[in-house]
Parts: sequence; C-alpha cells; structure tokens
Amino acid sequence: MLSVNHGVERLGVITFEENNGEIKAFVDGGPVDLTLDTNQIEMTAIHDDSTGTWVATRRNTNRESEARPINISGIWSRISAGMEKVDLDYTSTAQAVVDNYSHLDDPGLRCISPGLVRLSGWPYPMEIIQAEDQITILYESFREVRRIYMDDRDIPENLPDSAMGYSKGYWEGSTLVIETSLLKPNFVDQAGQPISNQAKVIERIVMSEDGENLRSQLTLHDPQNYQRPIIRFRQWRKTPEATMMEYDCDSYPFYRGLQINFSIDSLDFKSKNYPALSGAYLDNAARHPMTIAAGTAVGDYVSGLNSGDEVDVSSSVRAQFATLINANDSEITYAPSTTLGENLITSALGMPTSGGHIITDALHFIGSFYLYEQLKRQGMDITI
Repeated sequence: MLSVNHGVERLGVITFEENNGEIKAFVDGGPVDLTLDTNQIEMTAIHDDSTGTWVATRRNTNRESEARPINISGIWSRISAGMEKVDLDYTSTAQAVVDNYSHLDDPGLRCISPGLVRLSGWPYPMEIIQAEDQITILYESFREVRRIYMDDRDIPENLPDSAMGYSKGYWEGSTLVIETSLLKPNFVDQAGQPISNQAKVIERIVMSEDGENLRSQLTLHDPQNYQRPIIRFRQWRKTPEATMMEYDCDSYPFYRGLQINFSIDSLDFKSKNYPALSGAYLDNAARHPMTIAAGTAVGDYVSGLNSGDEVDVSSSVRAQFATLINANDSEITYAPSTTLGENLITSALGMPTSGGHIITDALHFIGSFYLYEQLKRQGMDITI
C-alpha cells in the first residue's frame, strides 16, 4: 500500500513482478517506470499530486469471516479520489478504443450517466440510507440511485445492464464488501479507457474509528480490456450539514454547439477528422449561485424580449464593468458560458503552441475539463 499526503491523503497499491530476472512494477493496475537501489525505489510521477516521498506498507490480505455490521448512514462528501492512474495495462481491444477516443464520446457531455466507476470518484456528495437487507446510495451526480442488496438474493434473470449495475453486499468484519455486475459499457475516466459489459467491480468500504471518514478500494476486473485489475481509491468525509442539491444537466447546449459548428447529421462520433472549431459551446454553469438583483435584471431583460421591447443593456454594462477593472469599453465582451470564455482566453493566448502551465480547481465546472484534457494531450502542463 502506498500513501502520500498533499493536504489530503492519496492512496495506491504497488505490485512488483519478476520475469526472467527483470522486476516490473504496477501502480493501481497500470505499469510504471522505476529505478531500484539498496535503500529506495524511484518511480515516475503518475500526475502532479503523486510527486514526493511515498510511504509503503505491506497490504494486509487477512479477511475476517464474522460479520460485524456498522452504521454508515449519512451524507458523505469526497475528499480524495486516490491516484487515478491513467496509463493502464491494456489489451489490444482496449488500446484500439483509447487510440480512437474523442471527448465527444463521453456520455456525461450528453447528460447520460458515466457509470459506477467514474461517479464514485466525482466531487459531489452522496447520501447512504442503510437498512438490514438493503443499503441505498443516492448520488447527487446525475441523480443516480444505487441499491445494494444484503440478503444474498439471486440476480434476476434477463435483467438488463445499467450504468450502476446490479450490486450485492456482505460484511467481512466491519468492512462492507460490494460486488457489482451487469454494467453497461462505459469509460474509466476522461482518457477513454473502456469498460465492457462483462466487467465486475468489487468495492471494500471501511469507516475510520471516529466515524468521520469512509475509505473505499474499488477494483475493476475486466479481462476483455485489461491485463490486470484496475484499482481506484476514494475517500469521503461525513458532512451532516450538507444538502443534496438538484443535479441540473441539459444536453441541449452540447447538440446545439455541434449543429452550430458543423452538421450534426453528418457527424461520425468515432472519426478523428473533425473540422477545426473556432470555439466551443458545451454548457453554462447552471449550478452557480445568482444574486436576487441579478435574477431580477435577467427577468426584466427576458420580459423585454418577450414583449418585443428589447433594451440594449450591453453598452452600459460594458462601461460599468470596464470602470470596475480600469479598462476601456472596447476591451470588454460577452461570453454565454464560462466554458466558451475559457476557450476564447486559451485561444487568444496561443495555447497550446505557446506552452505554459494552467492551474484550476477540481470543483471546476465539468464542461471545461475537456478543454484542459485536450490541451494536456497537446503538451500543456495542466494541474487540477
């Protein structure tokens, strides 16, 4: 077991294998380059948060047989998503999918659930409702509901695959073990690593002694796509003061953006031959708060549009904002969304050709992550 603390603890599993005298290492199921000497191991950084000195302890593989259920009910907010190893030990089938992946293939952009593996690591809260024969998890993300059956029932025949799959659970001591199957094909993350409908997921969830933290080790078994299982760690903190919010996702801006830039009828989602785009319109920041004054102003503006008595407020707003930041009116423009604004700024700065280092937060509006993922693939230094 590996751990490093960068404000919050990050965890991973490193495995060593010897083959014909050569030692190979795998972190969370993905290969890493390493150098061995007598006293230390040096390996390449997996991402920016993996740099530094790691502490390794031998993983305890002993399992308790007697069930000692504990109460894990409550609202939990994610504090760490583990190491999130991107380069994995692909089969030829998976490699072909990764090579042909486009961010347009991501179901989340179309407001379709990205599935169990990804949702469990997203920075949105979840609520656990626990009963003796069933544990229910309500995810804020995509309004997903997950039922974990604790009564050892058989999986119903002819049950269709789904984004969250079919989950059965049991207790090993005070560890909740969840086994999930019948998953719809999906992706591990935004890099396009595929998940087949033959995949199985095993989660082992433990609670800290003070009852304030949950830690999950999620293991994805998918031999169709990976030579060895993928491991993901997630950690949550109990947040009873939190409120589960409505997850507002509208696919209209995604499809409208495609239609604006090129004909949606001729779109090949698997093709790499997309025409050059001058900008991107994915969605607006629907979850951001709005002041009462701003809401009133928007309402007045929309009323004017509906009555045909449109008022041009752009000049006065530009002038006021220019004064606020000590700029000229001509330097101020409007953007219909934060995502478009970020696209315009990075384009104006000549990125990725100009190079540079972009730092943004993990709670950033999700539509913008695809911009930064593409910039990273083109050589930019991105820290999230």
